Amino acid sequence: MKGRVFPTLLVMGIGAALAAAAQEFCWPNSSFSAGAARVPWLVGAAAYYAVCREWPWGLVAALWYGLVADGLCGVPPGPAALPLAGAAWLWHRKLRIQMRPGAAAAALFAAAVAPVAAFLAYAWLRFFDGLPPAGPAALVEGVLAAAPLGAFAAFAAHAVLRALDARSCNVDIVAEERRHGSRERW
Repeated sequence: MKGRVFPTLLVMGIGAALAAAAQEFCWPNSSFSAGAARVPWLVGAAAYYAVCREWPWGLVAALWYGLVADGLCGVPPGPAALPLAGAAWLWHRKLRIQMRPGAAAAALFAAAVAPVAAFLAYAWLRFFDGLPPAGPAALVEGVLAAAPLGAFAAFAAHAVLRALDARSCNVDIVAEERRHGSRERW
């Protein structure tokens, strides 16, 4: 892990602000119809840090972005922060050695976590805040739509946050491409 704490936290803060603004104001998130699926931009941004950056930064981003996502959904801390932190830990402990860090791996990470976070947020709002029940078809549609939307958000967040990290010298892109560009021999 690079010793550049302030630039990394600054890029994380910019990423959190951009993802929260996109999650709150971009279409279809700004429409209030029941059928519109929300793009989980914060989950996609957290996926970039969990997959493509060092372990401590991945955990910090997962918790931070998860708490912001919970706040935007109007639920107490937990429904997005806990699955993101758990998935970041699982990625670090088991899956990192099996997949190369990159946009595709971040998209897979976000596609796996976004439906869980969406369902937990719905369950919290439904059981504790008196949200009217959604039909089974609408619930399944919302949860299943979260996976491709999370993958899309992860691809976009990977491009933006990687460019910001490169601009702030947090990552050495040339050395990373050289290290991961060649295939390992098995």
